[in-house]
Amino acid sequence: MEGKTIEELLKEVGENSPFKISKHLGVHVEYKDILGDVVGMYIPGKVSIFFINSSEEYEVQEKVCFQLLAKFIGNKELSSCITKQDILHMDRSHQILTRMKNFILNTKFAPLIVGMTINK
Repeated sequence: MEGKTIEELLKEVGENSPFKISKHLGVHVEYKDILGDVVGMYIPGKVSIFFINSSEEYEVQEKVCFQLLAKFIGNKELSSCITKQDILHMDRSHQILTRMKNFILNTKFAPLIVGMTINK
């Protein structure tokens, strides 16, 4: 499993589910009522566990799990913490990138852009 991207893992699992990918990688997902603005965290240890705030809506929990997965795949030994502000920032960045992509694709430069993708 070393060196695989989330996209490769999605193909292996066959579903766009961060929870199933986590299970596929042997990562346990625990739902806890986490205080403050924290919506998820990972602390390295003998067992890999993602802690996701149980009081958040499913859509937020899914985004948090994807972000924890990305950080986990990048470096399993590094602790990660995701806040509500991080989720808002990610959503805003995705909106901006989508608008930029749509703008560029409607210009004469579209044929010059190769491999520009933004996942929904």
